[in-house]
Amino acid sequence: MMDDRNIIIVADKKTTEYANYLMQLIGDKYGAAIFTEKQYLDSQAKIKSRTCVLFIGDGGVASSQIGTMDKLFDQYSMGYYSLGRRAVLQVDKTFFDRIDYDSFVKFAEEYDLSFSKPRAKLASMSLWFSPKYINPIKAKERILPETVYDQLFRCLVKVFYSDYLEEFIK
Repeated sequence: MMDDRNIIIVADKKTTEYANYLMQLIGDKYGAAIFTEKQYLDSQAKIKSRTCVLFIGDGGVASSQIGTMDKLFDQYSMGYYSLGRRAVLQVDKTFFDRIDYDSFVKFAEEYDLSFSKPRAKLASMSLWFSPKYINPIKAKERILPETVYDQLFRCLVKVFYSDYLEEFIK
């Protein structure tokens, strides 16, 4: 049964997939719509203050919101920020070392997600897992491979849905 509470999910081209995933998880529990950043900016004056708005990604609109928000979740480069009826889900594009990846997989299993370590298809992937990159300072400088980035975002959406959605939309 649909609730009278509504949520607008704002995503860019890179994060629309995760907005759709959240919509599938929500089902008909709440009224929900996905907006592009442009649609959100064009409609901002018409959006009621009681409407919850969730920004997914690190686009300009999402990044501009974070400065005033509280960070409520911060693990494995995944972050959930919120204040009032606005929130941001964001994956930091820095990486954690190999041991942290195994820990992340165990964490994801707590949310019924199953991930496996990405296989090196490119020379850069084999460098990514090489021992010289275990140094945490260097690890923070590397860009995440797309597979791991995808896994992190899927997990973050599931964490938000399981642990934070009810509180956010109340």
